[in-house]
Amino acid sequence: MNFNDLVPPALPIESELASMAAGGGGVPPPHVLGSLFAPRTVALVGASERSFLAKTIWSSIRAGGFSGEVFPINPGRTEVFGVPCFPTLAELPVRPDLCLIAVSEQAALGVLEQCVACGIPSAMLFTLYGGTGEGQALRARAKGFLADSPLSVAGSGTFGLINTAASFMPLLASPPTLAGDGKVALVCQSGGILNALARCLSAMGAGLSKAIATGGEDRLGAADYIDFLLTDPGIRAIGCVLEQIKDIGSFRAVCDRARTQGVAVVVLKVGLSEKGQLAAFAHSGSLASDKNILDGLLDQVGAIKVGNLTEMTNVLALLGRDHGPLGGRAGIVTISGGETGLAADLADKHGIELADLGKATDLALRNILVSPDVSYQNPVDVALGSLLVLQQPAVYAETVRTVLEDPGVDFVLARHMEQQGIFEGLSACAQAHSKPIFLYTRTVYDLLTIDPRLLRAPLLILADLELALNTLGKVTQFHRNRTRRAASAGESRSGPVEPRTISLPAPRSGILMEDAVFPLLDQIGFDTPPVRIMQPESDVIAELRDFPSPYVAKILSDTIVHRRSAGGVRIAIQSREEVRSTVDEFFARFGTAVSGVIVEPLIRSDVEFILGAKQTEREGLVIMLGFGGTFVEDFQRPSLRLSPLVEWDADSMLEESGVAAALSRIAGVRGDEVIARLRVLLLAFDVLCRGCGPQLAEFDVNPLGFAADTGRFTALDGKIVLSSKVSN
Repeated sequence: MNFNDLVPPALPIESELASMAAGGGGVPPPHVLGSLFAPRTVALVGASERSFLAKTIWSSIRAGGFSGEVFPINPGRTEVFGVPCFPTLAELPVRPDLCLIAVSEQAALGVLEQCVACGIPSAMLFTLYGGTGEGQALRARAKGFLADSPLSVAGSGTFGLINTAASFMPLLASPPTLAGDGKVALVCQSGGILNALARCLSAMGAGLSKAIATGGEDRLGAADYIDFLLTDPGIRAIGCVLEQIKDIGSFRAVCDRARTQGVAVVVLKVGLSEKGQLAAFAHSGSLASDKNILDGLLDQVGAIKVGNLTEMTNVLALLGRDHGPLGGRAGIVTISGGETGLAADLADKHGIELADLGKATDLALRNILVSPDVSYQNPVDVALGSLLVLQQPAVYAETVRTVLEDPGVDFVLARHMEQQGIFEGLSACAQAHSKPIFLYTRTVYDLLTIDPRLLRAPLLILADLELALNTLGKVTQFHRNRTRRAASAGESRSGPVEPRTISLPAPRSGILMEDAVFPLLDQIGFDTPPVRIMQPESDVIAELRDFPSPYVAKILSDTIVHRRSAGGVRIAIQSREEVRSTVDEFFARFGTAVSGVIVEPLIRSDVEFILGAKQTEREGLVIMLGFGGTFVEDFQRPSLRLSPLVEWDADSMLEESGVAAALSRIAGVRGDEVIARLRVLLLAFDVLCRGCGPQLAEFDVNPLGFAADTGRFTALDGKIVLSSKVSN
């Protein structure tokens, strides 16, 4: 068996997959969530002036300007909120598109059943189930019913949704004042966070198209809402604040689709602490935490990771503008010497490249700022001409325009100035050029003093120099990665390889060691050392006749997993006679716990890596690459990606983990060659692990050694842990 035997003859081609997905064109069918976001008629069950839920929902719908019919439902009322009230859903004159449920937890299931009986396609369950045993039991019954029903349900415990185009805003709060055309959408589990983000985006002039508070996600999850939002061609960015990802596979699929459509997905994941760590990879300690896996997933699908609500607001506000993709070379204009140095430091910290200004730009700046003896570099400090700027506001706009027109500059970040006429001049400059201009305030507090009308203007003002550069860094990296990934896909044209099924032996311990693992790695292109398995009666001298010294000896055991810490590994054994005594010593010390002693030549490496795979309950198969060896947990955190991998995933893992940089330094002129070889091995390892299927729990190659003189990668240690279902 070789690597070609692990894969089918034909590889899927991205262009063919895209053609299949397109389905030959035509108008797509209406999305199943269309009735949730854009209903024509709505029913409110639990309508009562005494109900906070119902009263707030009713008021927000009316305040939002919804023009469709809203029918209150309450068997104990004939009139609510000044309009006729109906006793049940079945007695309405029309079938509503959406049912808003604002009843007790005891009554919620009955209303859901009525929705299905009446053929209502969608519902919003505002009911919040209590944390008591009774509340959770009632919720479990409702979830069980929804699992087998055709009803699309937001919630439970939803805060509501916003659809600006339809003027439909059923919320547990007053609808926010929204600004501009909607190019941004939100998917938040927390209603409070959704409300805060909606208001912050409005304050910054970012148009909010649609938003949903997903609540408990008893039926619909974030992936379902993103899938719907991608049907809106006007949406450019979707901000997601998530406490859980209900379906990892679906989330990955919709984020991939967003990437191919050019829609940015911006994610803030909360609840990531060390307490949430998964079980460790074999040999490698607690490297596969929830956070590490999620980081890998978001990188894999091209999402933008943010760490707080301010970052989320800034990034979405920037993506919602009409500037198009950002280039990576910035020009920065400040009005303080100290601020100039700070700007340079922060640009480097956040991955912003400072363009080198040309001689013509330098000369023009000297003339504009009347400072012939100053050579202007980037960041541009106008401090020497500050008095002139204060007296003649047009000078500042001319300075920014000059930097913007430098051929090496893709965009300009300039300090916001309060002098009358400066903002107007900069706005005119921005409208006259295809390259964008962004403004920043010196601190967050300065933003509070700015006229709100300026914040809603086309020229984006970001609070605080570091926050501004952080935002621009994330967005430029997003556009850079999207371009690089498109180029990579165009070159390779191949998707994930589908493996053939591999049957693994099932030892009593459920653990396979080098004698079983090395042959598998041999077949996919890894080098492995020759091994001999010694027994007490083995002729060690004869067995090792063709082995070069020094040697390594390691116990084989069904019960001792961590051999090194147990004293079951010895390296740099100098002679065959010493090997013989080591084998005898191991059998004497460990007795029946040892089934044999593996002996192999000691292979020297210039650097050691770890390559691993783990089946996780929620995410499925996760592949890991990083620096390895005995002190693996002391090195830089490894890079993780969800299987299956494509070439872009392998390249990003090599770069993110620092492995590519290390190989470039060690291998010198052969760096590109050995990096390409490891990329192939990484993809082959992924195929091998997928071929093992559910019988594989963990696969650990640590260390994976690299020798610069040969350019070869050698698996020096290997272990497979089988699934308990298989091993038992």
